[in-house]
Amino acid sequence: MRVNSIVQRVTEITIALVLVVGFFLVLLSMLTALLPEGSGLLGLVNPGKLSTRTDQEWIQVATLSDVQRKVKDKPFDGLVWGSSNGGMSLGRQHAIQTFEKSAATIAFGEESEIILGENSLVVIKDYKAEKGDRSRRASMMVLSGELWGRISGGGTDALTVQVVTAGGTSEIGSSKGSTEDASFRIVVHDDQSATISVYEGTAEVSSHGKTVTLKANEALVLGPSEDEEPVFVSPLPDRPTLLAPDNGNVTYYRESPPRIRLKWKKGEGAGSYRLQIARDKKFGNVVYDSRIRGEEHTLGNLTGGTYYWKVIGLAADLEGSASQARSFRLVGDMVAPKLQIDFPSGPVNADHLVLRGKAEPGSIVFIQKVRVSMDRAGFFEDTVALERGLNVVVVEALDRVGNTTYRSEIISAKY
Repeated sequence: MRVNSIVQRVTEITIALVLVVGFFLVLLSMLTALLPEGSGLLGLVNPGKLSTRTDQEWIQVATLSDVQRKVKDKPFDGLVWGSSNGGMSLGRQHAIQTFEKSAATIAFGEESEIILGENSLVVIKDYKAEKGDRSRRASMMVLSGELWGRISGGGTDALTVQVVTAGGTSEIGSSKGSTEDASFRIVVHDDQSATISVYEGTAEVSSHGKTVTLKANEALVLGPSEDEEPVFVSPLPDRPTLLAPDNGNVTYYRESPPRIRLKWKKGEGAGSYRLQIARDKKFGNVVYDSRIRGEEHTLGNLTGGTYYWKVIGLAADLEGSASQARSFRLVGDMVAPKLQIDFPSGPVNADHLVLRGKAEPGSIVFIQKVRVSMDRAGFFEDTVALERGLNVVVVEALDRVGNTTYRSEIISAKY
């Protein structure tokens, strides 16, 4: 009986252990499903491992000022990821994840912001003011993806951003003695190497036991660990100049949007270009992003609306400064043009008629199939020859996309 009791006890313990392990595996599967793609379980369930900070008191560090499409976030003390909304506050150790064709803008104060491209993951580490100084410092860890930043260099909003990647630490700010803004781009590649490009300002990059200063139009490629020597690159490709269409150009169409031809001037050092088209000035809502060879590109699949576009020179995987952005607008027009004619109310006792009217400005007016001129307001006047008896007088207005309006009247001529 004692042997049976021992066997029964061992069986109960074994079953309990199996149940515990099974519960743990189920919980682990649930957490894995909730975590964003490419994220490590240790770092995201316990992001405190990313920092030596022991004070867990919540302090606002930044604001998630804009969200485009699918974006998720998780605060320091959160267990699961939730859908992000524009305007939400971000605290220390707050993680932000973008996905395919999505973007997020993180604002530090009113004049400094960082835009996360698609499939990016960052953790906001800290934010504080320097002692005895009104300038501020922010720090963040970039785990994957691509980001662009413009940070203020003067006044009470002066900011220095510390960025941590696998290969080293970078401090980016305005040039020494300057109050100009600093702009930069950071890309963390699939192998965890990173490229840091500076377009304005400076960056102090610490890696491999050394500190390298990057100036405007320079870049540094960091290996996937601090054991690899960084590769210095200078200069970056020059900024292209946009040529056509003109800034603010409006193109009207009747049914299908027309093909838009974009042209730019070559930037020195560029072997190809990155063309970006967005719905907003900050390029958070990008609708087209492609590499282009040559200095022009034609698009025919855009719907109506306002678009902003810019071109970036590429030298292999390195990006130079983006061109100044321009806008264009596509406007669908299915409405016939307005047309008013002052026809006579009775017979005409002459062999001609002075006909006056007003058409929609920008349209073309024909009287008896002969084009007549009109002023900028749309007023026109023309003499129409009449034959004795009944005359059918036809006036036609044609707008820029082919919509047409007709007016006709039977005029009796007695002379």
